[in-house]
Amino acid sequence: MTITDLHRPFIDDITWKENDLTYRRLPEVLDVWMDSGSMPYAQMHYPFENKAPMESSFPADFIVEYIGQVRAWFYVMHVVGVALFDTRAFTNVITTGIVMGSDGRKMSKSYGNYPDPKGTIGKYGADAIRFYMANSPLLTGGNMDFKEEGIVEVIKKVILPLWNTYSFFTTYANIDGFKPTGKYQRNNPLDVWIISETHKLIADVEGGMENYEITEATRPIVKFMDKLTNWYIRRSRKRFWKSENDGDKMEAYETLYEVLVTVSQVVAPFMPFVTEEIYKNLTGKESVHLTDFPTADSSLIDTELNENVAVCQKIINL
Repeated sequence: MTITDLHRPFIDDITWKENDLTYRRLPEVLDVWMDSGSMPYAQMHYPFENKAPMESSFPADFIVEYIGQVRAWFYVMHVVGVALFDTRAFTNVITTGIVMGSDGRKMSKSYGNYPDPKGTIGKYGADAIRFYMANSPLLTGGNMDFKEEGIVEVIKKVILPLWNTYSFFTTYANIDGFKPTGKYQRNNPLDVWIISETHKLIADVEGGMENYEITEATRPIVKFMDKLTNWYIRRSRKRFWKSENDGDKMEAYETLYEVLVTVSQVVAPFMPFVTEEIYKNLTGKESVHLTDFPTADSSLIDTELNENVAVCQKIINL
């Protein structure tokens, strides 16, 4: 017979014989999510092949999908994992919300309630859009109203402060022919403070990422940029204008160089392009994305100093 449709009920009566056995379609139909839920084992043809690789990589370190998958893929993965192995299927999860248009409705072609992606990237850059979404309720399972104003805010509070600091440093460093040595005494309280804040930034960002809390990793970056530009750079400007052999000037150069290189590494996962430009130009090395994530040195984090400066900043702001 000719099969024209592979769906029920057209295939219910089809049978064939092979090796003295008659094959027919089973009437029961599993939920289609069983396919996705079986992915960790099925993709490796387990247990018929790749037994060791599958068992060594299970359960998964983390999975990520939008919140609608809690009752679908996430749930069925657990069902299958418990049924087969009596264990959970994954150890961590990032659940994203839904990106809404500027009118508060879910983005849709029929609504036309979203800006052209290519045009938006061309106008603002991928880094700004990437950080904007990573630093939003979207990464904690909440919905997000996509607004260009939010991208502009990221440029103002994160990208421009970082780039302006880099531009400030390179301008004066090139004039003076500064070459970093990495060997200097931190005598100026401003340098001790910004290095302390830099290592606290490393710890805070790493802590957020280790816990799969992306917004907890991005928020400290926004706060740090204000400290770097509006407090450290503004208070240190005259130090870069001193005589060429002045020790305090060299300390300022060494400090700012160290901070910029470290911050470019810390921020690289969230803003890969601008950090690549800064890191390569400062170090002459191949890529920031080929370096290890920085390690926070707890001995350089002066909590009391950080708190005292925070109080000072609050008084000045008031």
